[in-house]
Amino acid sequence: WRTRVFCTEQLSRLIDVIAQSNNRAPHFDLALARESLERSHNQSDFLISHLSDIMTLAFNCATSLINALQPVGVSLMREIVNKFRDADDPDYEGHKLIEVYSAQVAAALRPAFSFDSPPSLTAAACSVAVSFLTTNIASEPVALRKVVSLLTGTLDTLSALRYPAYNETASTMVQLSILGALAELHIASLNTSSSGSDSARLSASSSSLSLDTTTNLSSLLRPYLHTLQDLWIDVLRDYAVLSTQSPIIQEAYNGRFYNYTSISFVLQYYKKTWAPILLAVSSLIDSRYWDQIPDSQETDETQAHAQLSKEEVRKRRAEDFEVMFGLIIANLSAADDEEATLYSLKAVGNLLSSSFSRSIESYSLFAELIEVLILNLQIG
Repeated sequence: WRTRVFCTEQLSRLIDVIAQSNNRAPHFDLALARESLERSHNQSDFLISHLSDIMTLAFNCATSLINALQPVGVSLMREIVNKFRDADDPDYEGHKLIEVYSAQVAAALRPAFSFDSPPSLTAAACSVAVSFLTTNIASEPVALRKVVSLLTGTLDTLSALRYPAYNETASTMVQLSILGALAELHIASLNTSSSGSDSARLSASSSSLSLDTTTNLSSLLRPYLHTLQDLWIDVLRDYAVLSTQSPIIQEAYNGRFYNYTSISFVLQYYKKTWAPILLAVSSLIDSRYWDQIPDSQETDETQAHAQLSKEEVRKRRAEDFEVMFGLIIANLSAADDEEATLYSLKAVGNLLSSSFSRSIESYSLFAELIEVLILNLQIG
């Protein structure tokens, strides 16, 4: 099995290398590949000619009984979906070549979310699910519902998720992978369904979904947005402490998705997911979910039926607003991650255009943002 793992990993790298080469076009365009083959009298060879075999290999590895093969198979499948997502099918006008394999992708994802799946497999599957759903590959409502349900089906037990056979960072990796994936799906659902005042709330990704797909995706995620909003905010609070506070404060803080002893290992997972989560939360700030009681406030048995006053909820939300604003300012000040900066700029647009921002009395926040933006413009 070690040889199979090695070969599968090298195949993933080969696809990535070819995608960055100067002669990449015929490798990812079947019509161009056929023309080149005719001109060379079948002396050339192109990646797209072997797409069926590569996908079969990825599927077999992803569904293998050998645990070590499953994550690399899912990773290869993600590489295939990402690199061939725009390849047209010359035999069926208006369709993508990758659509033929949508059933295989969906079938490979299902076992990755079972209770006994290794954490590395589930984390890799989250990335594939996002790639699969944020293209027009899975345009059928049934396919969308099946894959989305794999992610949303974990929310009830997400906070209590543990992997006793693995180190304590494994649960953090999976929890943040799931929440990050759902944040990206929520952002994608706003791509073309937004209009008017919501036109600024667009995804930072370049994918463009059909109106039917975004509508279906939005309706599938809507019942979970209240729960997701609170979980996403907890992620942002965790990351704010991990990335900006001193070790003394970090030790005193009770992290929602990590233990203090694992701080040095989990920060990498937060860095991968905080930006899309920030944009997802900022898109909800004027929604009906924003002023609802946070789920995390109702976990105690003694508070199970307690009702927070509107003032208490608003105070909590004002703190959440300041946490998001602080993360944005910190990111724009560092300006060391272009993608995170793009998410931050879109998120700050959502925050400033919201009616809730007009109730915030901490004007120093806005003044600091202006200073950071002016500084970035001068440097740029």
